Amino acid sequence: MVEGLLASVGLKIALKFLAFTYELPAELESADLFWNTARLRMILLSVAGMPALSNLFLKLNNSQPVVPYLAIIVAGILFSQFVSVPILSVEDVALTLALPILRSIDGLLTVASLLRFSIMSAIIDVIGR
Repeated sequence: MVEGLLASVGLKIALKFLAFTYELPAELESADLFWNTARLRMILLSVAGMPALSNLFLKLNNSQPVVPYLAIIVAGILFSQFVSVPILSVEDVALTLALPILRSIDGLLTVASLLRFSIMSAIIDVIGR
């Protein structure tokens, strides 16, 4: 039951971000051409990564289930060093250490989101026990 709940949460997250998967920056986008080299490169990397992840997952599912995910993460990091992927960008931000305490509540919608998240976490915890 817990796995089904987590899978549905994962599916909801995937559907939210699916629209942004192959989106290009404005300077690389052209109105008359959808299949440009940047978009094709991202799709080919995805198509190559999925069978690799599936194969590793089927082989190591019972013994070491974390290895396929780590392999895909490491492969992604290595590919990013050698393959130019203009869809992805990394911005430098200031790194600070802080306690996970909410500094301000902007409105009633924030409070409602906080309550929904805590109730969902409590339900998942109860189901898991």
